[in-house]
Amino acid sequence: MCVYSSGYNIFTKGTYKLFFESLEKQNYTNFHIVYVDDTSPDQSAYKIFDYLNQTNSRLTNRIKIVHTLQHLGSLGNMFFWIQKYCGEGDIVTVIDADDSAIGRQTFKVLNAVYRQKDYWYVYTNYVGMSYIRNSPIYRKGISSMKFIGSLSTYRVFELMWFTSHMKTFKKLLMDVIPI
Repeated sequence: MCVYSSGYNIFTKGTYKLFFESLEKQNYTNFHIVYVDDTSPDQSAYKIFDYLNQTNSRLTNRIKIVHTLQHLGSLGNMFFWIQKYCGEGDIVTVIDADDSAIGRQTFKVLNAVYRQKDYWYVYTNYVGMSYIRNSPIYRKGISSMKFIGSLSTYRVFELMWFTSHMKTFKKLLMDVIPI
């Protein structure tokens, strides 16, 4: 299994610890990680490397940390770096660096599902996490958040953000789709 993650200024945001701790806790051990720092000015890639070494994480030998020199965006990075560092038969699991795998069995269950039949992708349920007074609160189902921002002094926009699943697919799917 290839766990792909990308982030921007993730070290400054401080959410990387929960991400790596959730991977560290997995009972399934046949995975490697491709972490892409998409031109973060805070040098997240280097700081995360130091963090993993200082904590003596078992993930240190499983991770490929990439610091891009050109901003490719989420889809560009995903396509390029998965092609480069994930194996032909890998199950690719995309987890944003400010998210985490819930529980200890996530990868074990996912691997079992992919082995049942010749699946190319699996659509999973989302379990969301919020913080209230620094305590995690877990919610099942679709999570939404309302963003309000201003384009100028006179124009204000509202946007509902929805998230619904952990993205997983076989690398083979990416190989057969032309650019």
